[in-house]
Amino acid sequence: VLLVISNEYDLRNSFLKEIADHSELLDLRTPFKQEMQKWVRYIVNNRKIRITEEALENYIRIYGDSTAHVINEIEKTSLMLGDEEINEKNMENMDGYARVFKLWNLQDSLGKKELHTSLEITSSLLVNGTPFPRILVNLVYLYQQMLWKKMGQQKPVGYTGINKIITSNITSYDKSYSHSELVRVLQELRKLDVLCKSTSLSDESLIQPLIIKICQSQYV
Repeated sequence: VLLVISNEYDLRNSFLKEIADHSELLDLRTPFKQEMQKWVRYIVNNRKIRITEEALENYIRIYGDSTAHVINEIEKTSLMLGDEEINEKNMENMDGYARVFKLWNLQDSLGKKELHTSLEITSSLLVNGTPFPRILVNLVYLYQQMLWKKMGQQKPVGYTGINKIITSNITSYDKSYSHSELVRVLQELRKLDVLCKSTSLSDESLIQPLIIKICQSQYV
C-alpha cells in the first residue's frame, strides 16, 4: 500500500490529478460549517447521543477546527451527563466547562462584525495565554486577504494565515467593509503592534477599542 499525502488539495495540479485518477482519494480537510453540522449530527445520532441543535451549534462554534474535535468534546460531555440530553444550560453548568476559542473564531466573528462575540473570544484567548502579537498578526492575515479580495484578486496566493472556513466566508465578510475601512483597520493593527511594546496598558485594554470601532464601523 502506497500512501500519498498532499497539503495542497487542487486537482488542477496534473501530478495530483494523475494520482487521483488511479487511486482512492480521501479529502481530510475541515468541512464547511453547514457540512460539519450534518456530519456531527449523523455521528452523534449513530452513537445514540442526545443533543439539542443549539448545543450542537455551540460546540461547532467553539471546537469547529475539526469534526473530530467537536465529536470528542460532545462525547466527553455525554459521558458526564449519562442519558441526559445535552443542552446549552447543562453543558455550561458542568464542572470544568470553559469556552476555549481559537484564533479563527476571532477572525470569523470580526469578519461578521459581531461585537459581543468578538470581545468574548478576545478575552478568552488572552486569559488562556494566546500572545497578543499572535492575535494581531492573525487579524492582519484576515484583513489583508479581504483587502486583496476587494482589489480584485480572486484566489489567495501562497500562505494566507486563514483556514478553509474563513477562506470560504471572505466574500461574505467583504460585503460589510469598504476599501477605505480595510486600509484603516490594517493601519490600526500596525499601530497596536507598536503600542503594545511601549505601554503599560493591558492587551485587552488596547484591543477592545479597535474591536468596537470595527464592529460599529466608527473610526475617529
